[in-house]
Amino acid sequence: RQMCIRDRENILTYDWQINDKNRLNLLGGITAQKYTNEKLGGSGRNFFSEVEDYWYLDQSSSDTRGLENNGKHEAMMSYLFRANYALMDRYLLTASIRADGSSKFGPDNRWGYFPSFSAGWNFSREKFMEFATPVLSSGKLRASWGELGNQNIPGNYYPYLSPIITEESYPIGASNTPVMGLWQNKIGNPDIKWETIRMLNFGMDLSFLNNRLNVDFDWYKKENIDALVRPDVPAIVGVSSSNVGYVNLGKIDVKGWELNLSWRDKIGNVNYNLGFNLSDARNKITDLGGTPESLTSTASGSYRRVGDPIGAFYGYLTDGLAQVYDFESVNTTTGKYQKPKFPLVASQNGIVQPGDIKYRDISGPDGAPDGVVDDYDKVVFGDRDPHYTYAIKGGLEWKGIDFSFYLQGVGKVAGYLEDEARHAFINDYSIPKKEHLDRWTPMNPNASYPRLYQSQEHNRLFSDYWKEDASYLRLKNIQIGYRFPTRMVAPLGINSLRVYASADNLFTKTDYFGAYDPEVRTTSGDVYPQVKTYGFGLSVTF
Repeated sequence: RQMCIRDRENILTYDWQINDKNRLNLLGGITAQKYTNEKLGGSGRNFFSEVEDYWYLDQSSSDTRGLENNGKHEAMMSYLFRANYALMDRYLLTASIRADGSSKFGPDNRWGYFPSFSAGWNFSREKFMEFATPVLSSGKLRASWGELGNQNIPGNYYPYLSPIITEESYPIGASNTPVMGLWQNKIGNPDIKWETIRMLNFGMDLSFLNNRLNVDFDWYKKENIDALVRPDVPAIVGVSSSNVGYVNLGKIDVKGWELNLSWRDKIGNVNYNLGFNLSDARNKITDLGGTPESLTSTASGSYRRVGDPIGAFYGYLTDGLAQVYDFESVNTTTGKYQKPKFPLVASQNGIVQPGDIKYRDISGPDGAPDGVVDDYDKVVFGDRDPHYTYAIKGGLEWKGIDFSFYLQGVGKVAGYLEDEARHAFINDYSIPKKEHLDRWTPMNPNASYPRLYQSQEHNRLFSDYWKEDASYLRLKNIQIGYRFPTRMVAPLGINSLRVYASADNLFTKTDYFGAYDPEVRTTSGDVYPQVKTYGFGLSVTF
């Protein structure tokens, strides 16, 4: 196998100080990246000798010999230009444009062109702001608009082509001898092109008290135009969903904001700093490109519909667990409860009893409740994307001793655990946990789990009953260290010597189910959780 990655950049810059008030900076460049992966291999079995010196392919059984030869290539080339203009370092303008060419797109759509513009105003340097100088160190307003291209299509080097695969496994004629056959295993899209990401941003940067306090705020709107997505196709097409080619489909809007606060100061010989970050973003599908809304994943309840977030949780709403008083009568012969006072899903007919989940009937063919729970009653009930992501970090330093910490968390986000991650006794590897003891019984009517029943499918329908609160606060890192004085290590030929101890993921505060990682918001339990890590280190500079 031979793999090669080539990366070339040719950049030219020009600085022109026009006069004491005007300054211009120009940049132009050409960049190129190329990736190749060539593979040639052979295999064989049943060698006539066990001695390695005779392990050559022509010494293996002829009917076991195989040959493999393939190659993968990917390339991208870009032309870019940028101009920066500053007037008295108060008024700042930037304009740029880039042309990107990618081998992932066909000859007619290979190139994309993406401009951008920005402006800034250092208002703290204006004469009318001189009154604030003792408090305000600097103040700047920013605005920008620009476009970028996206070519990321995972696992496919030639998405615009429909490859034909050869396979020698088709016996034709009386001899039953396999002959070479051809088949198409993927569907390409010759019209595929660059996805355009358009961004509008407004921001403000403030520094106070000799730059000890810094405040940065940004608001942005991002639009994904001609988004690269994999469409839903009927099974009659003849290829698996993972082999259906990507298309440029619709439009996605994202609006968000971010706030950064930081403080840095010194008290005597103690230097300290503290930082806080808070951000939020909301995405929404605004155009499906003429395709119908669809359930993109039955297992994870992901729905694709205009007006909803990408991959929103879609299913039934629930009203808790049925109780004894939710049934009109009891069959004295079987002891089973009869005539439920609530609407049923089809899978509940004949088996519903106290302790089963009650699903809500909210609509029907005419838009009004019809006494039956079916697809008309499914709604979007959760967003798997995190909201109000925050972080707190800080540090201290005193006479060579340093200490730092980093806290990170999410204030609002929905999660959904499926199959053996949440349920027991549904297959031969869904191990019961302590939480599963809290099942409904007449003596435990407020249980978190439905009644124990041989067939649990009707209580495991995708619904808000199993939606998790995946918000959390996690101590991501804590570290303490000591830097030896230079006078102690210099005689040893050492410029700097520091020892430290650190720990990652020491604790997590969350209401997420069990011991599962809230950063993995949808799983059936096959994702390895983050672990606590302790480390000791030595940093030496000679």
